[in-house]
Amino acid sequence: MTTTALKPALSTTGTIDFFNGTKDGGEAYVDYAANTNNLNKPLTVAVMAHDLRYASPRLTWQKDNFELIERPTDVTAEQFLDKSPKGKDFIEGAYYRDCKALVEEVTGCKNVVPFMYQTRHQPYVVKDIFDKRVKNGGLPAVHVDRDPGNLQYRLKWVFGEDKAERLMQKHKRISIVNIWRPFGANAEVMPLAMIKHNAIEDLTYESHMRRVYSRNDPTVGTKGYKGHETSAIHDHRYLYYYVSNQTPDEVLVFNSFDTDVKKVVPHAGLRDSNTRADAPDRRSVEARCWVFYDDE
Repeated sequence: MTTTALKPALSTTGTIDFFNGTKDGGEAYVDYAANTNNLNKPLTVAVMAHDLRYASPRLTWQKDNFELIERPTDVTAEQFLDKSPKGKDFIEGAYYRDCKALVEEVTGCKNVVPFMYQTRHQPYVVKDIFDKRVKNGGLPAVHVDRDPGNLQYRLKWVFGEDKAERLMQKHKRISIVNIWRPFGANAEVMPLAMIKHNAIEDLTYESHMRRVYSRNDPTVGTKGYKGHETSAIHDHRYLYYYVSNQTPDEVLVFNSFDTDVKKVVPHAGLRDSNTRADAPDRRSVEARCWVFYDDE
């Protein structure tokens, strides 16, 4: 009897959430101290996400602003999770050096500055932004990490006010490149979804993003003032991509912010309808790098 090899799945189905307005018609806000907000229930959208592993032609950062790259690391799960000053210094030394080198290779730019990293623990099921289980996790809410309205705050927090002003005057294009990988196990629960929006010629931050203002933000002391989150609204022209069973040796490299809105990548955790019931919690680390372009 002839046995036919099973072909790999080229896509999956699932849901993600988009901004859906406010209850009072006012500016969107979340008050972390009072556990209140004026947000409508998110718009949950059923999507088909294409597996980056099998995309043809292959998607690359240079062409598509996100890319899957094999990049093993010697950093262990225990080292990523070590929150002691010594542990933090280790990551900001050894791991930052590798991230900087990778971003330089991918972008072709030498003005690369790693500036933060964050580990996340994603349980199988999450409820909402106040669910204690996602204090250091994520939600299936499509967003970008910055917009031109709060770029200056993070630059000033990292570089100081004077240097930040000089950087903004010197460089017409500035981006944040995110290096995202799971650790400890493959990323099966809520894999990271990338949104491709090339078909939307008139896309702007104003047309497709909405600001959700932060009140009593508990992270100001450790991450600096941000002012607001930048959430995306739905557009039927979006295309969705993910990575099946992303391994700790693989990284997603993508623009989580860009002054050129055509190059920013909205992203979110995907509620993958094909995730097995006994999949392990997802643990991941993301490192972010400033990239300052001279010729754009």
